[in-house]
Amino acid sequence: DWSTRWREGLGPRHLGRLTIVPSWLPEASDPDPLTIVLDPETAFGSGEHGSTRAALTLLGRLLRQGDRVLDLGSGSGILAIAAIKLGAANAIGIEIDPEANEVAARNAARNGVADRVEFLEGDATLLARLTGPVDLVLSNILRSVNMSLLSVIAAALRPAGVAIFSGMEQQEAEEFRPALSRSGFTVVQEILDAAWWGVAAERAG
Repeated sequence: DWSTRWREGLGPRHLGRLTIVPSWLPEASDPDPLTIVLDPETAFGSGEHGSTRAALTLLGRLLRQGDRVLDLGSGSGILAIAAIKLGAANAIGIEIDPEANEVAARNAARNGVADRVEFLEGDATLLARLTGPVDLVLSNILRSVNMSLLSVIAAALRPAGVAIFSGMEQQEAEEFRPALSRSGFTVVQEILDAAWWGVAAERAG
């Protein structure tokens, strides 16, 4: 069946303290607390793409216990779910695609975190300002969208909060770093996963 053949060859993927396990594998039947059981269905975010892996790696390094997290363009819910698994108090995902939000809600329930994750449908430009202040923002989106959201993200973050940006290729870094600086962010970590670049930046206190 063409709708499921893409699953062939996928297996558990280890990223720092986390393990991503496709829901259809035997390993998904008895996961440990740091395993995310995932079925992305039609939504973006399976852990196979370099931009998602970069965001997950930075999240694992920088999330603090009890953080409040905002995930922009939340797709399958993988990043918001990962935040809870790593110790966030709660997470909110904002996604413009209603079908993706349905997928994300199913994944949150599958991982036993539905009581701590909420997925909102709509425009992040409007909704992000209403969710803050948060301690950490995830934005795994195209560079042009990340740039347009910088002021919104800064407004949603508490002082000295951290934003993790991904979804950009390595050559886009030179254009994005100055935009971060102009928006009051200081780069604290960068990462490359294949050709995909991720960056974590702290909002001015």
